[in-house]
Amino acid sequence: MSQTDLITIPAQQDALQVFTTEGGIDPLIDRIRREVDKFTADVSTAKGRAEVKAFAFSITKAKTSLEAVGKALAAEQKLIPGKIDACRRRTWSILEAMADEVRRPLTEYEEAEKARIARHREEIARLDALPATAHTVAEIDAAIADLEAFVIGADLEGFAAEYAIAKDTALRDLRSKRAARVQADAEEAERIRLQQEAAERAAREREERIRAEAIAAERARAEREATEERDRAERAAAAERRRIEIEAARAEAAAQAERAAAARREQQLRLDAEAAERRAAETELRLKREAEDRARQEAEEAARREADTRRRNRIQREAVAALVAGGITEDVAKLAVTMIARKAVPHVAITY
Repeated sequence: MSQTDLITIPAQQDALQVFTTEGGIDPLIDRIRREVDKFTADVSTAKGRAEVKAFAFSITKAKTSLEAVGKALAAEQKLIPGKIDACRRRTWSILEAMADEVRRPLTEYEEAEKARIARHREEIARLDALPATAHTVAEIDAAIADLEAFVIGADLEGFAAEYAIAKDTALRDLRSKRAARVQADAEEAERIRLQQEAAERAAREREERIRAEAIAAERARAEREATEERDRAERAAAAERRRIEIEAARAEAAAQAERAAAARREQQLRLDAEAAERRAAETELRLKREAEDRARQEAEEAARREADTRRRNRIQREAVAALVAGGITEDVAKLAVTMIARKAVPHVAITY
């Protein structure tokens, strides 16, 4: 057996029973659990934080030792690896949770410490950024008031020096920026005043120039209207003469167009009559040819029917003669051939 800070690790020969018996590992875990329940430490002190780390490490050491024994036993006992591995995993999980439980106050302290430092860093950065975010005199004055109201006290948790540097630097920059801004605003106001005076002078000069130009323009307008009136009269007379000439030309053009249209109508009537005569002649010729074709087809069809009748009659006479030669009377032979020709005798036919 070997000894850790918290438990006695079973020897290899005893480990098989511990790891393979249901609940066999529980006494060791319970012993660590009792130590965990009794353990207390003040994480607000360096000593307390060291004790938490040491106790958590001792649990981890016990966990690692049991894991090593279990792994060695599993390698030796090939037939029962499932039970051993299950015990290992359970032990690992329970002791891992215990270690986390013991370390939780320290972890929470460390996280709170990080948050506290980050909060102070953020506030110091805000103070540093005040000069860059204030542009007008009112904004600069508000930023200065904000800084002056900020008290460097004991509640700054070790960051008082950094807060003081940030506050002094920002106040110096803001006051310098305010002086420059006030001077710039004064210069801008003077520039605007001079511009307004120049604009007023220019406006007066422009009004005088506009009045002079209006008088000159009125005089020129009167002269222009007189000239335009004379031009309108002359254009009206010229337009009247032109209108008369255009109406005469239009009348002559209309007469010529009417004569041309009459000639075209007469020519079209002549062409239509000639086309009608050609169509009548073509129709008459076509009807004549169709009548001749029908007559020829009817004659050919009548000749074909007559030839077919003669051939059928000949074949039937030959059939009757054959039947008579076979010993049948001529009347019976004729009746039999007639019935066969009319297809009145099943399965018997005459080939024509």
